[in-house]
Amino acid sequence: MCIAAVLALAAPVLADKAADIFRKGEKQEKSGHVVEAYLLYTEAARLAPANPLYQAKAALLKPLADKVQLKSSPAPADSLATEIEPDFDSVSARDLAAARQALPPPQLKLIGGRFDFHFSGEATALFDQIAARCGIEALFDGEYAQPPLRVRFDLDDADCRGALHAAEAATGSFIAPLSSKLVLVTKDTPAKRTANEPTMSVVVPVPTALTVQDLTEIAQSVKQATGVEKLAWSAATNEILLRDRVSRVLPAKALIEQLVAYRGSIIIELRFLELSSSDILAYGVNLTNTFNIFYAGVSNPTLANLVNVFTQGKMFAITALDASIVANLTRSSSRTLLDARVRAVSGFPSTFHSGEKYPVLTSEYVGGTASAAVGAYTPPPSFTYQDLGVSLKITPFVSDELVTMDIDSEYQLLGASSIDGIPILTNRKYTSRISLHRDEWAVIGGLTDETRDNTVSGVAGLARIPLLGWLFKTKNKETDRDHIIILMKPWVVGTPPGSEAAPPMAVGSDTRPLSPI
Repeated sequence: MCIAAVLALAAPVLADKAADIFRKGEKQEKSGHVVEAYLLYTEAARLAPANPLYQAKAALLKPLADKVQLKSSPAPADSLATEIEPDFDSVSARDLAAARQALPPPQLKLIGGRFDFHFSGEATALFDQIAARCGIEALFDGEYAQPPLRVRFDLDDADCRGALHAAEAATGSFIAPLSSKLVLVTKDTPAKRTANEPTMSVVVPVPTALTVQDLTEIAQSVKQATGVEKLAWSAATNEILLRDRVSRVLPAKALIEQLVAYRGSIIIELRFLELSSSDILAYGVNLTNTFNIFYAGVSNPTLANLVNVFTQGKMFAITALDASIVANLTRSSSRTLLDARVRAVSGFPSTFHSGEKYPVLTSEYVGGTASAAVGAYTPPPSFTYQDLGVSLKITPFVSDELVTMDIDSEYQLLGASSIDGIPILTNRKYTSRISLHRDEWAVIGGLTDETRDNTVSGVAGLARIPLLGWLFKTKNKETDRDHIIILMKPWVVGTPPGSEAAPPMAVGSDTRPLSPI
């Protein structure tokens, strides 16, 4: 015969033996022999481990049995050992592993529906009535009914869990689940809560995007709000460990899950619009700036020669006037549009740069003469690369309807002058905070650069004569305009945690947390 068949045949026998021992334990408890009753309940629970009533009775009497000092003679103990006849088997490695396995706290399986409860009498009878209606069984602490408490209880249209909580509040009691169908009812005192409420440990994973400062603030907030005693977090695995009574750990776990929820994300559309225009106007009389000297002969001088120069009896001619009237207008314009998109997470900065890196000389060896030794070492020059163009640093904060952004904008370009061969960089910086609705355009910054040059060229002295001076000068006007506009529009692609209402959570008061039933 196989081992399974032997165990199947032996199970009814062990169950009957455990029931007899349990009844003997009840008699001992009624007689006031707490220690003997505890031993009998423990033996019954060992013989029938599937019966939660035996285990609950043993756990209920254990604190009282520890306090009672045995002063009886050895004879009752020997007779008790003979009557029980314990048969302890050897403990295997599998039994030890099963005993050490971490299990979740028991959850009550209550009957669904809503009921009316109307009762007047002792508190123990009230809990028995509610337990019978909800399909569970209630056990009471040995000190619970001393002295008996009478209550009047009226509750309409409530479910079983709400009725149990209402009975706790009406009688000043505390309910600790022992299994899915069994609860222990004790007086609601700090000592009873510490002794009877189970302790649990929970590991809550957090997103890797959170920083150490965020985790520290979350841990402090949860500890202050829920009063949980043991809270630690690991930066290597991004996990938060909670350990305390169930009534504190469960609200702390739910609060952490809400605080470390993934942040909302947005796509920021950026547009850089640059408009450039240039006007060049030149007008006036342009005199010649070159002179031709040629031999004109002696006998037939021409009237076109304005100046005659006699050198050694020979005649030369100089062309002195070759002027022209100038009236020129040049106009040009250009438009540059840069369209870019940046994805960002709420609360974290994102950087965007449009431009190029320009090498700027920082140090250079200058020296050496012809008399220097041939092959002497000359250190190479040092450069640093400067970002030219537009640099944006955006830190968004996504809420229900608005997107708030901290913007740091910087615009750098090469200047027109330099010092010792090192160019001067022009820098323009803009810092602001704006709030936009979703899919709304906004002009976050603009830059206008206008340059005007007026140049007058002509014959010195003659160009300053009123009215007649226009016959001896030319005037140039040049105007350059540059307009840069930065536009921005946010698109929300990830809903932030605050856009949805957090589920309600009943936690009770600081001194009387809500029992986890």
